[in-house]
Amino acid sequence: LLGVNCESHENYLVETLKFSEVNPGFQELLRGAASGLAALGLAGHAEAVDSLLTIGIPSHDPTRAPVALAVGTV
Repeated sequence: LLGVNCESHENYLVETLKFSEVNPGFQELLRGAASGLAALGLAGHAEAVDSLLTIGIPSHDPTRAPVALAVGTV
């Protein structure tokens, strides 16, 4: 998130978000990954916002709420 190797860090956040979506009990991990992608979106990385929307639109709770907050932040 500091401008070094952003692509692999972003990929890690996306994979973490996907993991926490299908494995209940990882709500803190889900929130952290969504917040990280929101921070990247605020820094101008449109692909981070695309990832949030791709994962968030078809999702159900408990995934939808943190992703919606992250998208709203951007």
